[in-house]
Amino acid sequence: MVKNQPRDHHYVPQGYLRLFAENKNVLYVSNKQFDSIRLTSPKGIGYLKDFYTVDTVDETDSAEVERNLSKIETGCIPLLGKLLYAEDLPNAEWADVAIYIALQYGRTPHMRNKMDTAATALLNNYLKDTLTDALDDPRKYAELEREIAEKDPKLLVVHTRENIEKLVSGPKILEEFNLDNGTYVQSIFRMAGEIVDGLLKRHWTVLHAPKGSSFITSDNPLTLSIDRTLLPYESLAILLPGAMRYFPLSAKACLLITDENVGRIISHKAITKDEVRRINKLLYRESLKYAVSGNRRLLSSLM
Repeated sequence: MVKNQPRDHHYVPQGYLRLFAENKNVLYVSNKQFDSIRLTSPKGIGYLKDFYTVDTVDETDSAEVERNLSKIETGCIPLLGKLLYAEDLPNAEWADVAIYIALQYGRTPHMRNKMDTAATALLNNYLKDTLTDALDDPRKYAELEREIAEKDPKLLVVHTRENIEKLVSGPKILEEFNLDNGTYVQSIFRMAGEIVDGLLKRHWTVLHAPKGSSFITSDNPLTLSIDRTLLPYESLAILLPGAMRYFPLSAKACLLITDENVGRIISHKAITKDEVRRINKLLYRESLKYAVSGNRRLLSSLM
């Protein structure tokens, strides 16, 4: 590990969290696992050690991804404030905000877990198909034995044909498979690139909370909802037709991106306390581990 590199990698940016804090530095965080609330600051939450660290060519750990994400945040977070009052944005700024939202969607532990689960399923299917083919084809099975022997001849005692047949007949070959950080980081940026155009083609509405009411945020800031039953082959994803995409912009406003009335205009809507509470309940429910607010009482009411 190279010295003096940032190691606390914020998957929810500090600058974003400050938009929900009192005096820009006072936050409360509710821990769903322990059913507790504690006082903290934007620096003290929303991070994991070396979350975006990747191995570089010279075999040193690099925090370059974290630094590049920080640069994107520095440029985009002021635009979230501009969005609170804008009815339109220059194309470049609109694209920057869409990139920021798309990156936020992919860069959390919540999405990392989903990617790891999907990778496990894909690899299990691949390995099962490969081993099944080998069992049905003597030539392929002999090749498999040669590969095992090249790695370690002792493995032939463990990986007997009988054991392989049992493995293939079971529900899983691998219990869990985790992507390495390099692959995960590449997936974040590739996915963001695919999402941005879709977000720009949908309708954006800024929902404004009334006096005495405010929005929370969480470790999963971009929260999805849908008012229809998902089809068997569907999963709730950011560009799924009919999905409603909630992204809290500050304690006083939340961005809603929908499929209706597609057009390059930003609508604004004042909503009631009951509507704010409904959205906060959704944000709290879909958080992975914790919700965040500058108002302790508000978090208590959601637990």
